[in-house]
Amino acid sequence: NKNWNDDAFSPRLGIVYQPTKKISVFASYTNTYELNTAIDSFNNVLKPSIIDQFELGIKTMLLNNLLSLNATGYIINNNNALQSYPNLSPTDSRRESGGQTKSQGIELDIETKNILGFIINAGYSYNDTRYTKSTLYNPGSRLRYNPSHTANLHAYYHVKPTTKLGQLHAGVGAYYVGQRVAGRNATKANPQYLLLTIPDYFLFDASLGYTYQNATLRFKINNILNQLSYNVHDDNSVNPIAPRQFTATLSYAL
Repeated sequence: NKNWNDDAFSPRLGIVYQPTKKISVFASYTNTYELNTAIDSFNNVLKPSIIDQFELGIKTMLLNNLLSLNATGYIINNNNALQSYPNLSPTDSRRESGGQTKSQGIELDIETKNILGFIINAGYSYNDTRYTKSTLYNPGSRLRYNPSHTANLHAYYHVKPTTKLGQLHAGVGAYYVGQRVAGRNATKANPQYLLLTIPDYFLFDASLGYTYQNATLRFKINNILNQLSYNVHDDNSVNPIAPRQFTATLSYAL
């Protein structure tokens, strides 16, 4: 039997500055690792990927604390990213630690408390992830399958409890998925490989519910416009998104 000892050092540092009671500015740095189970051409398990993450953001409370607004910018460097060996078949599971990727983006979140019966949640994110160093891909090549832009907006309404319909609640929502790329990144060995653009799409949903004592009945429609688009996971997996769906849920709380 062999004895071995593994250890890791993952520093974290953060600072928060609050110029007013309603505004907080923060910055953070995190170093972490991600275990890899893939093997190389010599059947050795690959070393963990080392990931550095930098964040800078602001959190605010506005309109007498009825509205919260949060914004964050980030940069994530994966210094030991896995990738296929040059000239291997896409179905070959062997990998090497020959890549470095950089993700950078922003996230925006808006949330309100109950305003005249309405509660609104909204969000937006932008992300750009590319290879910065690679023995396989050209530097600057974009990683596949991840949308650069996503957004969501949901509004909920609750009737005043003092009315006869005081337990009635309704909601509408919209979700946006931006363009993604699929296909194959051009490599140094195969510069003729091309990426395909998958169109963006919107999804809309609506719900209506009523609560009586301990029972709640809820109706919901997903993908109201019956939008057709696709989720792509790899070169051999292309799945359509779910079509229009109608659901009804009855629940009872003891």
